[in-house]
Amino acid sequence: MSEKPLTDTNEKIVYKDHDILIAVHTLQQESLRRADEDRRASVDRGNQITLELRSIAVEQARISTEVINFKQDHSELNKRLDNLEAKSVRMDIVSYILASIAGVIAWFK
Repeated sequence: MSEKPLTDTNEKIVYKDHDILIAVHTLQQESLRRADEDRRASVDRGNQITLELRSIAVEQARISTEVINFKQDHSELNKRLDNLEAKSVRMDIVSYILASIAGVIAWFK
């Protein structure tokens, strides 16, 4: 096969095609590099979010435990106050009875 000699116009077209091919290849490589960077950044952000969610879950469990303990303490304190009020009422009744008895004894003496 014989090659035809390239004319000036044909040479310009071949060089243009080669330049376009190099430009497309360069843009494709840059695009791949950016996509790879974005993927790495997304993985890093995902890992960071996972760590933050874990720490939030631990903190939430701690707070939940504290709230449960506070409710138990509050309930226990209310029981103790109710017992103290009942004891106070009993002591008041005993005091009134004893005062009445002392008054009756004083009346007769």
